[in-house]
Amino acid sequence: TVACAAPDATGAAGLLHLDDNAQTLANGVAGGASATLGADATVEVADPGFVAGRFGSGLTFSPNEGDHVSWPAALGMMPDLTLELWVRPDAIAGTRDLLVSGDGRVALQVTGASPTTVQFSFSVTGGNGQVRTATSAQVTGNAWHHVIASLDEPTLRLWVDGVRVEAAINLGDAPALDAIRLGGAGGTSFSGTLDEIWIAQTAITADEAALTRYCPM
Repeated sequence: TVACAAPDATGAAGLLHLDDNAQTLANGVAGGASATLGADATVEVADPGFVAGRFGSGLTFSPNEGDHVSWPAALGMMPDLTLELWVRPDAIAGTRDLLVSGDGRVALQVTGASPTTVQFSFSVTGGNGQVRTATSAQVTGNAWHHVIASLDEPTLRLWVDGVRVEAAINLGDAPALDAIRLGGAGGTSFSGTLDEIWIAQTAITADEAALTRYCPM
């Protein structure tokens, strides 16, 4: 049985519930770094707004304003990792950033596939400079989706609403998640709502483990 609730901090290196209604976003992991709306703790045009989320509140992002969240997560190099979030993306043209590491080597993105559908992708840049990407099938835009992405060399895995796709990677040096940005900039600015950002320094590799975290709408 899947419990229909927000994720807890068990096994997490970082967790943003996004229920704060404040400039600073608390980390649900004890001692973990908080995040801020926009570039810093001051009120800015690029601050996302609080709206109803998948559980409690979430953040809505406007592409016209380059809304984003800055998270100095200070998690260091991560040869194994899992990213999890709930997202309600608008089906607009272009590829939009949901979550990108400060070194640019890890990216979780959404692309408008049609006026009503989107596709999610998880990309990691390997030690040879080549970008490897796992891409989901098309799913409905303007609806909530559960996304898990994991890195466990030599495999990238991406689950969208419990459906897995994979890609191979030669990692080399591990990517660093010292800094994380939610939402893009310019042409990659995200349009939609994010909720429940969960990060682990271990990789979910099995469907059973992924499905226990997915609560269908």
